[in-house]
Amino acid sequence: MVSSEEQFVTCSSEELLLLAPSIRVFLNEAYEGDFSDSDYENALGGRHFMIFVGGHLIAHASVVKRSISLDDTAWNVGYVEAVAVAADFRGRTFGRRIMQQVTDFCRGNYEVAMLSTGEHGFYERFGWVLLDATTFVETAMGLVRTEEDDDCLMLLSDVSDLTNARRVVALDRSESPW
Repeated sequence: MVSSEEQFVTCSSEELLLLAPSIRVFLNEAYEGDFSDSDYENALGGRHFMIFVGGHLIAHASVVKRSISLDDTAWNVGYVEAVAVAADFRGRTFGRRIMQQVTDFCRGNYEVAMLSTGEHGFYERFGWVLLDATTFVETAMGLVRTEEDDDCLMLLSDVSDLTNARRVVALDRSESPW
């Protein structure tokens, strides 16, 4: 039986070593087997936010630093990755609580934060805004258009006019550019 004792934990990827295997398993289960090794690698290198109930991981999100250009200005962006809540705990405020922590962290540490999602309404309640921009990835071969991501990117920033950016370019990374 799982006790109801909750614990909120935040740590860097370096501090995560002992938990890394269980986080990897958790994310694969939460994404119903659709969380690749490259998805996991993309979630490392930044700050992790986790909720444990009775010693079991039930929610996770991370924020990693990425270089992303909005129109022609490059920004060090806090990019949100690997947001997940265990199936048995969905609909019980854990997702909202972890995203509030992530949003507060982003506001306190980055001028610009971004994430990619199809669940726009969930993030809008925290102040995230859907970008209406054309997306690209900068590869060794030059710019590559990523049309499938045009309606997925959300922005969190107090910098004026960034929500009006028309073109977004990220540096390439393994398998999943956004």
